[in-house]
Amino acid sequence: MSDARAVIDDMYDAGDVVVVVDLRFAGVSHAGGGRIVSYHTYYDQLGLLTQLGVMAG
Repeated sequence: MSDARAVIDDMYDAGDVVVVVDLRFAGVSHAGGGRIVSYHTYYDQLGLLTQLGVMAG
């Protein structure tokens, strides 16, 4: 997907440290009547919790 892009919505800083969470996800769009009628994002919840240090990987 040569035209794909990522937008960083949130960054966290603590002095000289900046954290950006990189997370795999899938976006699913449902179309009807020539329009997108719903959109759902499914992400790797275990990966997120592991990155946050809540769970061991």
